[in-house]
Amino acid sequence: MTGDETAVPGRLTEAAGGRGAFHLGWQPYRVAAFAVVGIAGFGVQTAVLWLLVGRFGMAVVPATLVATEAAVLHNFFWHLRWTWADRPAGMRAAVGRLIRFNLSNGGFSLVGGAAIMALLVDALGVHYLLANLAAVLVVSVVNFLASDRFVFTVPGRPGAAPRQTT
Repeated sequence: MTGDETAVPGRLTEAAGGRGAFHLGWQPYRVAAFAVVGIAGFGVQTAVLWLLVGRFGMAVVPATLVATEAAVLHNFFWHLRWTWADRPAGMRAAVGRLIRFNLSNGGFSLVGGAAIMALLVDALGVHYLLANLAAVLVVSVVNFLASDRFVFTVPGRPGAAPRQTT
């Protein structure tokens, strides 16, 4: 037994403690939860984007910014309650996490998403909903790493996942 067999899903164990930020093998549950939340957030983003562009005639890039922020807020609350539920936080810490989440995930999603949308839709003529899917996929990996290492950290140990204690 390596020690990982008794670990709580999504937690870093003593045996896995030396792995770097880009090693995701020690947290398959968390990656899966992140993906599920992201898929739901993509649904929120797509619905808002369709409503703003398809029904209200808003320009694609500003609509993408609004739709992305709606998804960012949706995702934050689900990540707080599910994906990183093993890293609890009081109200003050949760507000700090929301700010960090908006700055990191929101920033990456807004800036990266808007740039990708402008390139794909305006320059290359790709349909805005297909371009939106491409933009979300591109920024997802960076967003996971930012969430795990910057947003949902353990007090006193920034950038570190909690260690299993037995």
